[in-house]
Amino acid sequence: MTKLYALFISLALFGATAFVLARLDRPEATGPRPSPGKPALLSPEEIFPEESIAAEEIKAVPAEKTSNSMPAPNKPVTVPVSNPPAAQPKIEPKSALGAETKIEAELKAVPPPAIKTPAPEISAPPPLTVVAPGTEAAGALTASGVVSWTNTHRAKAGLASLSANAALARMADAKARDMIDKGYFAHVSPAGVGIEDLAGQAGYAYLLVGENLALGNFKTDQALVQGWMDSPGHRANILRAQFTEIGVAVIPGTHKGLPVWYAVQEFGKPRSDCPWPDGNTKAQIDSIQSQAEKQAGDIQAKQKELVSLSKNNIPEYNRQVAAYNELVNAYNILAAELKKLVEEYNFQVGELNACTRGG
Repeated sequence: MTKLYALFISLALFGATAFVLARLDRPEATGPRPSPGKPALLSPEEIFPEESIAAEEIKAVPAEKTSNSMPAPNKPVTVPVSNPPAAQPKIEPKSALGAETKIEAELKAVPPPAIKTPAPEISAPPPLTVVAPGTEAAGALTASGVVSWTNTHRAKAGLASLSANAALARMADAKARDMIDKGYFAHVSPAGVGIEDLAGQAGYAYLLVGENLALGNFKTDQALVQGWMDSPGHRANILRAQFTEIGVAVIPGTHKGLPVWYAVQEFGKPRSDCPWPDGNTKAQIDSIQSQAEKQAGDIQAKQKELVSLSKNNIPEYNRQVAAYNELVNAYNILAAELKKLVEEYNFQVGELNACTRGG
């Protein structure tokens, strides 16, 4: 009995051991069993199952080959050699240059500057001839008397008196003697010498100059000046507000066998009366204008080069675009400087013209 009982106990232990071993061999038994009444602890795989990663697939964007894209030197614009996406802008002769259309406008908007320099003005009415047949020239006409009577008429008109000027007096004397010696009576000699030539010979730099001529047997200085006052063109010279100086010559001579007086009035407004435009500014304008013309030629040549350049070599094309834009930038800077100088110079000329017109 005792042996049977011991055998039974051994079999029971063997069976229990086999049952335990069998349970250990099952996969689901590897995890810890939850205790009754407590929440189960999940493994990381159970918390984030692998299939949840595929809920939203992330597609990689294929990168273009480095050799197929080259940025433009002056703008971050990619121009691939292969067919570009629809959204990528192409470099065309007008769009790639960016400011090409504007540059054309700038080139047309900056023509050679119109430099305004007043030309000296000359007033020379037809000569006055007053010869009464059968009469003789009066005994004594004087240059000083003619100047005095001239200023008398200006004073009556509310104008300032004219100052006697030695250079104008030399011009008047040379004119009177030339007419007598060469037998003519006109503002321009048979040799083509006019009042502007006389001014140059006498060293008279002027803004305005005028000349009255008279030939006749005048009895007095007053009669001579009155004869000019009775002639509209000569009167205008005598009463012109802008004139500030005068030179006179009265020389006896003959006309068609009759004794007469050759009388000359030279009126002037010297250049020193008004501010003259700065010569240095004009020299700068000339220099910059020359540079601008050369740069404009370079720009036009580069435009033609870009139009004819093959776009199969994008890096080279973009380098040429950058070179073109550099030329344009340099030109526009120069054009702006030129415009400023021209405006400054023309302002000075405007002041000179106002001074010349205003007296």
